Amino acid sequence: MLGNSSTFSPSSSRTGASTPRRSNSPSRETIAALRVASPPITTEPLDGVDPEPPARVMAVVARLEDGLDEGWIPGWLETSIKADTDIGFQRFKPSAFSKTPTRDLSDPNLDPVARTDLEYTLKKVKTIFKKALHCQTRGRDENAWCDDVVRPIVRLALRLQFQNIDLEFLSRAADTSGKQRALDRKANYTLSYSHDASPFGSLYARLLHHGNKCISHTTDASTKTTAVFSGIEVRPSDGDKLEAEYQLSIWMAASLRKKAKLGRCAGLPDTTCLVEPGFTIVGHELSFYIAYLESNEGGAVRILEFGNAATSSISGVFKAEVMAERRGIRP
Repeated sequence: MLGNSSTFSPSSSRTGASTPRRSNSPSRETIAALRVASPPITTEPLDGVDPEPPARVMAVVARLEDGLDEGWIPGWLETSIKADTDIGFQRFKPSAFSKTPTRDLSDPNLDPVARTDLEYTLKKVKTIFKKALHCQTRGRDENAWCDDVVRPIVRLALRLQFQNIDLEFLSRAADTSGKQRALDRKANYTLSYSHDASPFGSLYARLLHHGNKCISHTTDASTKTTAVFSGIEVRPSDGDKLEAEYQLSIWMAASLRKKAKLGRCAGLPDTTCLVEPGFTIVGHELSFYIAYLESNEGGAVRILEFGNAATSSISGVFKAEVMAERRGIRP
């Protein structure tokens, strides 16, 4: 069955003796366009990247990935999870559960507060898994995935949706007429630093004192005064990951450029030390990214994909939550 995303060559290209032309994928064209935009944005997998990323970037990646090869599920929950008939058959790697004195929540030696937290976590993970499965099997749209899966995972303190980006921080590329146009896209979700929480309240006050009224790279009247980070781009299970990457890449690059500008105003000698996390969610599949400026001048940004998780299993939901939490998200 042909869907809305199917593309065809114009009828004129299929007439006569010439070989029918095949349309290029729009998402592939846009990803390629970012590489030659001004300033350029290069998005690619971490494995195989050349040259090797700076040590500061790899240090962040190592910190985020530490411990994800084993023990991402609390060992106290093993007995409860494996005995739970409400989640169907589940497979687990031998290294999935952390090492704990026992594997049973009913252990009398387990601290009551810790037991309550573990029970709450398991209940939450089960709900996310079941809702993700429902979205997949029922073919739910992007909004349903956001409401039923993404929001429960990230539990944002402040949710900001679909905010325009300041043109100053966007890359540009020539259109078919040769005219330069801004490559503008919006993220589905982003995180922010609260104005009320210490030490960010005093940081906002200092920025305002030095004339920095626009803190973020967005132009919305509310969000432009708030420091935002970690864009999240969401698609349904039949969505296009390349399209999600394209939109996220533009958002992350603009965010980094704005932070670099603020850093220079504050006298930061090396803005290449700044990094920006983000991720795409296409159905069950979560992919994680880290962006950094390639130099102090020019605004060229490199974005590397370096991790993934999936909500198609209980084990995967636990790993997704761990990865999300380490990016500054507390589910």
